[in-house]
Amino acid sequence: MPLVQELARIWRNDFDWRAVEALLNELPHFTTNIDGLDIHKKGVGSNSRPLLLTMVGLARSSSSYQPSRF
Repeated sequence: MPLVQELARIWRNDFDWRAVEALLNELPHFTTNIDGLDIHKKGVGSNSRPLLLTMVGLARSSSSYQPSRF
């Protein structure tokens, strides 16, 4: 439990969420609907093909594939 509390303290007090948000917002964002499900993607254009990432235990999110700027 102390580890989780320390991580929560870091995320709450030390991690610059707004800096990460700004970096992610530099990318274009698009939405589409597939079989009634709204899908959000970020990428280089509305005609780009989405990549479905299903690797368990590797990347936490698509931001893990961005250049290391965080």
